[in-house]
Amino acid sequence: MSLALFRTFKFTAGLRGLSAPKTTSLTMARFIITTKHVKNSNGIRIEPGMRVEVITQTMSNPVITNGGQVVADAFMRIYGIDIKKAGCLNMVELDVQKA
Repeated sequence: MSLALFRTFKFTAGLRGLSAPKTTSLTMARFIITTKHVKNSNGIRIEPGMRVEVITQTMSNPVITNGGQVVADAFMRIYGIDIKKAGCLNMVELDVQKA
């Protein structure tokens, strides 16, 4: 009988928790990264105006955060080029705008 009371208590406690749900907000930032200059390096040609759009969970600059891996992946996915290998994954070669 005590087991049945425990189950009932556990069930009602679960219902009480559902009546006041916690709200969490998830902030995502969208950045547009555009190349500024013409560059030929390691067999890779970068043209000015090449742009990618990345969405991150942080509000900080995606070129600097985590070694710019999100930006490098976006350029590989869109243009098929490795901007790390070309030496263009820096703020001198890229313009970052928060959209």
